[in-house]
Amino acid sequence: MKNLLLLFFFAFTTSLSAQKFGIRAGVNLASQSFGDGDVDAGSIVGYQVGINYEILTILNLAIRPGLLYATKGSSQEFPDLTEEARFHYFEVPVDIVYDLGVVDIFAGPYMGYALKGTQDVGAEVVNINFDKDNVKKLDIGLNFGANIDINDMIYLGAYYSLGVSDLNSNDNPNLGSDESIKNKSISTFVALRF
Repeated sequence: MKNLLLLFFFAFTTSLSAQKFGIRAGVNLASQSFGDGDVDAGSIVGYQVGINYEILTILNLAIRPGLLYATKGSSQEFPDLTEEARFHYFEVPVDIVYDLGVVDIFAGPYMGYALKGTQDVGAEVVNINFDKDNVKKLDIGLNFGANIDINDMIYLGAYYSLGVSDLNSNDNPNLGSDESIKNKSISTFVALRF
């Protein structure tokens, strides 16, 4: 029994020393895909800022949950104006990280909740009413990426986010269609770990 308690204490203290808190900030090149592909959506530049917590496990694997504030959306070009939709999400990614030494690769799900949205039509900015405009606030998707360690505290990363949930709830009168709308983005970030 004494040996079992010692083993538990050793495993617990080792796992505590293997946990790292981090802060991160970055840039998103975001767009959206439309169901039938007849809408040519352009990209918008957004940002992300947040925290993450790295929990080292076994075999060079870690779990890295985070809390991010991120902007996503898309733009469309028309002959006489440009229309841009921008959504502000509170996002929770949970990445599984594999440590290859200086480079880490990661993948995992994310869940985002839209706090607000705006639609820029020419010079006019309109707030999106999620219920009236039939836009879902919940966004679920997958992240795939890699990061490189600059030193023990700083790392740089890039990843691709692919939304799997449809943001269009039934018929969206703004689009005049019931086609699916899904977020996608390419992101780069710099992070500090403590």
